[in-house]
Amino acid sequence: MKNPKCVPALLAALEILQEECGGEKGIYKPVGDGVIVYVPEEFIKEFEAKTGHKFGNPLEPGTNEFEKAIEVCVRESVWADKLARRMLGEDAPKEAIERLKRKLCEELLT
Repeated sequence: MKNPKCVPALLAALEILQEECGGEKGIYKPVGDGVIVYVPEEFIKEFEAKTGHKFGNPLEPGTNEFEKAIEVCVRESVWADKLARRMLGEDAPKEAIERLKRKLCEELLT
């Protein structure tokens, strides 16, 4: 998105819609250029329990903490796997799904 105010405005709108319309608890996060994903509370709790890191606090790429968090997100997350398969299609090559999961997890954690 060209306007830097658009993503925060969309995130705010999504949060208000979620509060008003009910539904699962979780948050919306931007991952990449113009892509916003829904992160369910279940994933957030599981991630925090397995890594000891507060979800939403950025991690520095290349650190042991970052690599551990990436590993948990990519290898142990049902949510990341389902999201990657929805985005690429069930018949996508396993390598493509794994690359997309890693990219999504990296974007979420930085």
